[in-house]
Amino acid sequence: MSTIAVRAELFALRRHPALFIVSGIWFVQILGFSYLLVYLMRGGLSSSDSEALLGALLPAGLDRYILGGLPAFGGPMALILGVILSTSDYRWDTLRTLLMRRPSRISLLGGKFFTVFVASFALSAATLLASLVGSMGVAVASGRSFALPGPGPVLLVFAAIWLVLTAWAATGFAVGILVRNVGAGIGVGLLVTVVLDQLSAPAASLPVVDALRTGLLGANSGSLAVAFGVREAPGVVETTSGPVAALVLAAYVAGSFAVAAAVFRRRDVG
Repeated sequence: MSTIAVRAELFALRRHPALFIVSGIWFVQILGFSYLLVYLMRGGLSSSDSEALLGALLPAGLDRYILGGLPAFGGPMALILGVILSTSDYRWDTLRTLLMRRPSRISLLGGKFFTVFVASFALSAATLLASLVGSMGVAVASGRSFALPGPGPVLLVFAAIWLVLTAWAATGFAVGILVRNVGAGIGVGLLVTVVLDQLSAPAASLPVVDALRTGLLGANSGSLAVAFGVREAPGVVETTSGPVAALVLAAYVAGSFAVAAAVFRRRDVG
């Protein structure tokens, strides 16, 4: 991977509307669903459950709460972004021109894959910022404390968010390279991640299915959230320990690039 390829792809990323659109949609989704809607719905809970939920919504819960929204919502958004990043040149029919100007296909692909880390970093920053804004709003509405966790826990949860979103985005990137079409890539990507995870959940008591779930993207995203103290969130089920889940997610990132490189290196551009 050459620095020229990286700089060129970063230049293109800054002008790609997908990053800003996806980040903006996810930002609004966090504020609207993860905070406002949940805060309004807590009125139907018992006093103890309502108080526990309020405690998670407050700024003091910044170091864990939003992780619960990644397996079912944030992860798929990152996957869609990854698909868009890898299929843009197919859609714009600029891939042949780019290959003529790069030292090798792997150099070009490496530069494009680097943007996955940058885009997921930006999406992670939007996630934490939206969580901060939402929690402050809850504190104002409820008249509770604005106290935040220390910088250490916040940095740690940011690293966890970045890892989860990068794993999903990298998977979407690889799927996009495989199918070379943004619509098909999003459909296939969501099918093999979200749908497979949801369909396997009811049969998790079966040993074979339980073993399969330990390798699923959504299940490991949920397991990492549980390790941070998240409970009772959509898609959050503990199938393995936090460190193992982190390793599996990192393996998704490495495996996605390996698959994308193997296919991109040998396949005809047209």
